[in-house]
Amino acid sequence: MAMVIREAFREISASVWDNIAHKKRQERKPAEEALTDRVMDRLFDIPNDKLKTVTFSKPEEGKNGADWEWVFLGKDGSNFTVRVQAKVINPFMMQYDELHYKQGKGKRYQSDLLIDRAKASNALPIYCLYTHADELDTKKMWRCSCDKSNKVYGCSLISAHTVQALRFDKKKKSFADLRSYLLPMHCAVSCNADPILSYPEKVSQYWQSVSAKQRHQLLASRSIELSDDATYELRLPETGLKAFSDTLLPEIQSHPAKHIQAILEGEEDSINFEELGLRAVTVFFE
Repeated sequence: MAMVIREAFREISASVWDNIAHKKRQERKPAEEALTDRVMDRLFDIPNDKLKTVTFSKPEEGKNGADWEWVFLGKDGSNFTVRVQAKVINPFMMQYDELHYKQGKGKRYQSDLLIDRAKASNALPIYCLYTHADELDTKKMWRCSCDKSNKVYGCSLISAHTVQALRFDKKKKSFADLRSYLLPMHCAVSCNADPILSYPEKVSQYWQSVSAKQRHQLLASRSIELSDDATYELRLPETGLKAFSDTLLPEIQSHPAKHIQAILEGEEDSINFEELGLRAVTVFFE
């Protein structure tokens, strides 16, 4: 199963990479919404014994804590959940303009909302960054045993906790600042091949390793400086890093959540997904 999803994710990432490059040649900014639709359209082409994607009308922006939920489901019903929010690169400025965006009546940062929403639903918060870069040195970035290709960074993943920490480091949002933290999307589903582990265990263990490495990078940089509007939970640079290091990955659940069970039974119409702040759910089957 992982092989099928891995190749699909590599193809999707390449498609996003090429689309952003095409928009740049046309001197047009790529649209995040259109790219997300492109990704989901491709997922619908994958056989339904490998995954199931259900989409919903998008909630009002202020209510939306995360766009997309990924659920990695084991044969015994155990599962590991990831909540994903997408952002797109500005290929002319080579930065993710909306990475540190504020929303809602209280004007909170989306990364904070994503982390809170994920914690409430026992999920891992991550960003999927739609990316294209004319010059990309994969030799310095590559962590994967798969064939090297710049295009697999078209859909790049990064922990929301890392994004939060970078916000306190002068609100860094450029590709140059983020690239050492970026992971090809397919790695999340295929880079742990331990045959003993279940599918949820493989994904959880992979992100545990990623979190440890990114924490080490943040500590090694020693460049965290607070912005003027720093929020209380990261009042000091050291506090921010400690908060990141103490962040535990969500536990693998023994049974699917109610809305996931409804999806598995084909009864998703009975669930109010707007209350859950979701645009879509994808269930990956072991």
